[in-house]
Amino acid sequence: MIEQIVWAEKYRPKTLDDCILPAATKQQLKDMVKSGNITHLLMTGSAGTGKTTAARAIIADMDGEFLFINSSLENGIDTIRTKVMQYSSSVSLEGKPKFVLFDEFDGVSRNSQQALRGIIEEFKNIRFFFTGNYKNQIIDAIVSRTISIDFSIPNAERSKLQTQFFKRVVEILKTENVEFETKTVVELITKHFPDNRRILNELQRYSAGGKIDSGILIDQAKNNMSELIVALKEKNFPEMRKWVSKNGDIEPQTIFRELYDMASEQMKPACIPQLVMTLADYGYKSTHSVDQEILVAAALTEVMAGVQWK
Repeated sequence: MIEQIVWAEKYRPKTLDDCILPAATKQQLKDMVKSGNITHLLMTGSAGTGKTTAARAIIADMDGEFLFINSSLENGIDTIRTKVMQYSSSVSLEGKPKFVLFDEFDGVSRNSQQALRGIIEEFKNIRFFFTGNYKNQIIDAIVSRTISIDFSIPNAERSKLQTQFFKRVVEILKTENVEFETKTVVELITKHFPDNRRILNELQRYSAGGKIDSGILIDQAKNNMSELIVALKEKNFPEMRKWVSKNGDIEPQTIFRELYDMASEQMKPACIPQLVMTLADYGYKSTHSVDQEILVAAALTEVMAGVQWK
């Protein structure tokens, strides 16, 4: 069986020139590389906006070598004390600049972050790059030792960047010999931009059928709710929060209705009345709430705590 390569990795930009980023952010990073004056960097912003890709591109443009830490999997203090310490205390055999790239660093425990602070101070020859969605989850001692780069998309550049990404997606689909409806691809990009990784993942998953058509939008909605239900059943608050964040385009009432419709099939009868009351309460609050994301997260937290699943 031939292993399929994930498109988001297969077509990941290799240099800063190839990255689709806001003009000011891209120029700031390119100026750093050109000057050779690279310091520790903290790159924050919503999922799929190119933080990790930009970090890798900087290292490639600097002809550097790096240790990659997926902090969603390796977030304990043992990783800091062994893996990172061993790498930081070694010398590049080829004389290349050395980097440590912590992906999703906002998931690292505070104790582990404190331990890393000492390594940063001790090994001046290593540059540390951190990516994450939530800057407020990173301790001040790390933030103060980095240059913070915000990967949010300015409204004035949103349309331009969407167009650039659309052109790249079209190239990918043609390379992969996938038929597509232009209107559907545009709708998908508009719906999920700037989460470019998610867009590529959805396109690749649906392309197994041989063609990208309007069915992807219906299929995607069903798949999204399945992901949420798994998080609720496992009482996995971090995953639920991520789901809410990346599905901010879905109206709260739509989410609540989906939960209501599936209640009798997936939930134990005794807890359904309370579920209905919770959904009705938050449905009313949604018409007055300023921050819809927090409201949905609060509603789902109550569902998570109170519902018993079959």
